Parts: sequence; C-alpha cells; structure tokens
Amino acid sequence: MKKFFLSILFLFLLYGTIQAKSSFQNNDSIVTATIALINQDSVHNYIQALQDMQTRFMIAPNRKSVAEWIKNKFISLGIDSVRIDSCTCYSNIHYGNLQFDTTTWQYNVIATIVGSVEPENTSIICAHYDDAVIYGAPLVFAPGADDNASGVATLFETARVLSLTNYSPNRTIELIAFAAEELINFGTSGSRCYVNQAYANNKQIEMVINNDAIGYNTGNWTVNILGLTGFESLANLMSEMRSQFTSLNEYKHIYSTLQGTDCQPFFEKGYSTVFICENSDNTTIHTNGDVIGLVDMNYCAEVSRMSCAVVMHSDLLLNINSSQEKESSLKVFPNPASDILYFKTDIKFQPQYYIINDLQGKTILKGNLPNKTNVIDINNLAKGFYTMQLTDGNQIQTAKFIKN
Repeated sequence: MKKFFLSILFLFLLYGTIQAKSSFQNNDSIVTATIALINQDSVHNYIQALQDMQTRFMIAPNRKSVAEWIKNKFISLGIDSVRIDSCTCYSNIHYGNLQFDTTTWQYNVIATIVGSVEPENTSIICAHYDDAVIYGAPLVFAPGADDNASGVATLFETARVLSLTNYSPNRTIELIAFAAEELINFGTSGSRCYVNQAYANNKQIEMVINNDAIGYNTGNWTVNILGLTGFESLANLMSEMRSQFTSLNEYKHIYSTLQGTDCQPFFEKGYSTVFICENSDNTTIHTNGDVIGLVDMNYCAEVSRMSCAVVMHSDLLLNINSSQEKESSLKVFPNPASDILYFKTDIKFQPQYYIINDLQGKTILKGNLPNKTNVIDINNLAKGFYTMQLTDGNQIQTAKFIKN
C-alpha cells in the first residue's frame, strides 16, 4: 500500500511539474518578446539628452530641473504615476576640485507601475542620475555618459517597453532615478533617504537591481553581477536570466558590503539587492572625458534586457503560484522566519510532502511530513523569498515566506 501511495504521489507531483513547466515556457516567451523591444537607438538618445544638460552634479543649480526632465521623460514613455521625492542631503568633501561643505535639497524620481495581485510588494530597478568630475568644474560641466546616464537609460527603456506591451505586473514595479550618489561616502544620498522612509513605513521590497555604469565595453561582452552576503539568490537569478535571455558573459562575486553604491542603504536595512556594472575599466569616469562616444549602445541595451528580464520573470511566477493559491487555506508563521517555519491548514487537509522553491522556481528543499507535523526546519536556507508547497496526494496548497 505504501508503494502504491508513493507512486500516486509521484505522478501527482509530476503532473504539477509538467503544468508548471508549460507555464514557465509561456512566461519565458512573454519576457523574450518584451525585452526584444529594447533598442540601442533609444538608449543612445537618452544618454545624449542627459549629456546635453552639461552637468548633473548634485550641487549644481540645475539639479531640480534635471529631476523634472526625468519625470517628464517617464511620463512621455507611458508611465502615468511618476513623482519627485525631495529630501535634504549633507555633503562634506575636500578632494581635487570637489570642495564642498553644504546641505542641499535633492530630488529622487520614482516611476511606479502598480501591481494587480500583490501591489504591496515592490520590485525596484534603480540608477543614480547625478554625476561628478574630480579635476574640472562640476558645477559647469560633468558629462557622465557612462556614469551614469547609461544606468538611467535602462530605466527609461524598461519603462518604454513595459508601456508599449501594456504589461500589467502582478507586483508593483518602481523605476527609480536616485539623486546624490556620487558623494555618498561624504554625506547622505538620495537612496538612503528613500530607504529610511521605506523601512519606517514597513515597505515590502522584493528585490532591488542597481545599474551603475553599464555602457563601456572593450569587446569581452562581460557584465559584473555583484551580490551581497545573505542575498545570493538574487545574484544567482541575475546570472540565470543573463544566460537565458542575453548574449552577455559574466563575472559574479558576492561581497559582504558595497560601500559607495546605492545598494548599500538597502542592504543595511535587510532588503535583497544586487549591483550591476560593466566589466571593462573605464578610466574616463569622473572626468570630462566620460562622453557618449565611448558608450557601446548595443552592450548597454543588452545589460538593460537582463535587468528587465529578471523583474519580469520573477513577477510572472506569481501567475503560476496564484492559480494554486486561490483555494489554499495554508498559513505560515512566523513570517519572516529565521530557523523554524510553522504552518497551519484546514483540518481536512493532511499534507504528507513539502517542496520549497526560490524566486526562480528552483526546488531548494523538500521532504516528507510525518503525521500531524506542522514544523519545517529552514535553518540552512539562504536569506530571501520562497514559495512552499504542501500536498496530500490530491491537492497542492501554497504559501510564500521570507527567510531572515
């Protein structure tokens, strides 16, 4: 009898796997069709327009007009909900021609596409829009084509293709152009202002992809995927999407900190984040030579496709999960959990097997559930977001949880 039950259970799970595989394939075709619309000519136009502002230095008097231009560009690309969040940033730097001890108003630009299934959960693609030159006159001229008009181009092009395809996300998507990154080590920054407010409001952030200097390529077509300890799963997801949807090579490394980037404030507050940058060494960054002629538009567009693919792939997984959850009585607690995860189901549902999948749908943990057991040891799971499925051989119930 036991062998018969296990055989039936195997067939049931296999059927579910086949259905899921079909859904994954449909999702992949949606991602492929959308990111194929990302265009190097559009990328060029965005970068040229940002360079033509002459300077986007955070202390330059045109900083608010730069933010207003970015806001209007998002709107022109089809994003209806765009806001400017203002905050004060203190900067104290005495290096080269950067001699400042001042407090200024700074302006983050946030374009939002509200989710239809889990609007309270947010996936973020971000890039700083300010620039700086060390030996020059940053208040007058700081072109910043690679650092970081290239990253802002990713935000614009993602906005354009999502709008063009009328993509309706399950989770909320925020495309954020951050102010005041260049002097982040010498004071406060736009990203830190955003994170502090998000954390105070208990904002649920699924992932943060930070694109910074993604336009310089000497021919190796390699992108750096720099993850952070405890959030390796997001770096791994970036790596898989790179392999599946782009022609890029990769250098991937996990760090314990990424000081000097917009990732760091998110990381410090426990949000899953990854830093994306070019692999080639661009010696013109922070000089007057960081101009559009050195940016490889095809390479920049390909890196943009990777970021867009990650957010879409993760978002579309909810289509698979939500269909399985409609009748689910499964509850998990505590959530977030650290070592032990408890679950509660309807008294008529007696699960005998569990599967835990990561954001990519990859099975990380599975096992049998002895009679009346409602405890699962998750101590060995990496920090991140997971989906748990329980089955009694007749039905599957699903719930999401966060591992701290």
